[in-house]
Amino acid sequence: MKISAAAVLIVSLQVLPASASAQDARAFERAYGRQDWSAAAQAGEAWARREPDNPIAAFNTACALARAGQAETALTWLERAGRAGFAGTRSIDEDPDLAPARALAGFEAAVAGIRSNRARMFGEFQAEAERSEILTILPPGDTGGPRPLLVVLHGYGGRPAPHADLYRRVARELGAILAAPSAVRPSPRGRGYSWTFRDEAEWWVLRAIERLTAEHEIDPDRVFVAGFSQGAGVALSAALAHPERFAGVLAIAGHYEAHRMRPRAEAAPRVYLLAGQKDPAVVGYRTAEADLRGAGLDVRLRVIPGLGHEFPPRANTELRKAFGFLLPRASGR
Repeated sequence: MKISAAAVLIVSLQVLPASASAQDARAFERAYGRQDWSAAAQAGEAWARREPDNPIAAFNTACALARAGQAETALTWLERAGRAGFAGTRSIDEDPDLAPARALAGFEAAVAGIRSNRARMFGEFQAEAERSEILTILPPGDTGGPRPLLVVLHGYGGRPAPHADLYRRVARELGAILAAPSAVRPSPRGRGYSWTFRDEAEWWVLRAIERLTAEHEIDPDRVFVAGFSQGAGVALSAALAHPERFAGVLAIAGHYEAHRMRPRAEAAPRVYLLAGQKDPAVVGYRTAEADLRGAGLDVRLRVIPGLGHEFPPRANTELRKAFGFLLPRASGR
């Protein structure tokens, strides 16, 4: 099944419903995979008609129709996706499948509902985030001056406290304020929270730093962001999009999107990428290392032999290595 990865940070196949709808969805997935756009469009229409309230079915159908040379009909399905609640504005702006539809005069009118959905959701998200407390751990003692700030982001389905505990020792050694904001949207499995939309997540990280700066004496030249898995994608994306705000970023077992995480060398943060040898993330990180180095950034990739998609078991040792690399820029070296 075509997944709208441009709109969200979650990289996982959606659970397909049972019955005839599942058969239509799987038929769409197979046809889309072999780039048989006409067959994909036919299967998508059948799937979406069985599930008229499924925004993904309607959006995917629009993509297949656009590829199949039926861009005008694709606009109709984009309107249906908006009525069903689809809010993936990055998908409608960037998904290459929709290029033929984007060229039509009626495109903006067709996607107005999608943009409206996204604006409403973003506003609701911002209000909820502003009500959210940020777990903050102050270093012992009083140095009488600004402190470094270390913002740490949990992974998909996670919570702030267990993740912050992994960084307590290194934050204390750095004399840093340790802050762990929580993602706001509950994960579908109901255990923790998901960062979900990249624009929301980046906004929340920057807003959290603003709130922390208003409450504590923070050195703006020593602000670091670190994340694991989905949180690593947020950390890397935020640091590359707003390089003037961060001295360094630590991304552990995260997702790298070369076409969206475009680095800028000016005022760029140092980047430390860490992944297990058995983690699928390591493939993307090798690409990231080459891309970032080619753009003039200071970057280091650490691959741990035998490790899968998990936080390093020798956490303190690995975190010391990471911040040993990230710190020189903050001290002016």
